[in-house]
Amino acid sequence: LASEEGNLIRGVNASRRGPQISHLLFADDCILFGEATDKGTATFENVLKEYEVAKGLLLSGLCWRVEVSRDIKIGEDVWVPDAEGLLIKQTVSGQNITRVANLIDSDIRSWRIELVSNTFSEGDARKILRIPLANYPHDDFLVWRREQTGEFTTHALRPESDRWRPPKQGFFKINSDAAFNVKENKSYSGIIVRNFKGHILASKTMVHDNIPSGFAAKATACLQAVTMGRDLGMKYVKIEGDSLTVIKKAQNRDKSAIGPYIL
Repeated sequence: LASEEGNLIRGVNASRRGPQISHLLFADDCILFGEATDKGTATFENVLKEYEVAKGLLLSGLCWRVEVSRDIKIGEDVWVPDAEGLLIKQTVSGQNITRVANLIDSDIRSWRIELVSNTFSEGDARKILRIPLANYPHDDFLVWRREQTGEFTTHALRPESDRWRPPKQGFFKINSDAAFNVKENKSYSGIIVRNFKGHILASKTMVHDNIPSGFAAKATACLQAVTMGRDLGMKYVKIEGDSLTVIKKAQNRDKSAIGPYIL
């Protein structure tokens, strides 16, 4: 506690020779200990006010990650990461269009493009359609909203390093890279498949629409590399890219903006 650093909160002794305890933290609660004096009361009031401000900042930075979306309300919950305000408004209201789940075709795990376009403004509709949906629905959960710095970089397809390193004998290596067009929200994936001798066995380039960021563009390229290896029936494969962050997140159930791309 900041107040503890300035010796504003004097805790209580657990025993005669034990340390002072000023607070106990739990998973969903906190207990503070202090003096039953006017000064102690004023100190606690200041601490609670600081906590209230900090909690407000935290809540304003949280956003629902769209998955099943049965409980996410369109006009009352924060669910569009790059919306100008916290809440998004419908230009056309409908009694049957109150939750985000109403905007998703659950059979094919895709946005109902016509419905979204007719329900929201053109700008808001584009932002909604850029939200990726996982192939398999999961429970909705809160994540930290992406910072809107706009600092996205554009890459040309290139090797991960100056010297390509072959995989072990019997293995295949799939390299992927991506370029991102921030103005059109499009990404371009390039994939190359080689054997342990360095011979190119297959290659592929793709254009993806409604990609929200350069970070998501890298994740999309990585997903396409994995999918290509699976479609080619390759059993022993090494996937290689130039985004270590994407690779690390792919090893766990990620809660960031690229989580829906991770199978």
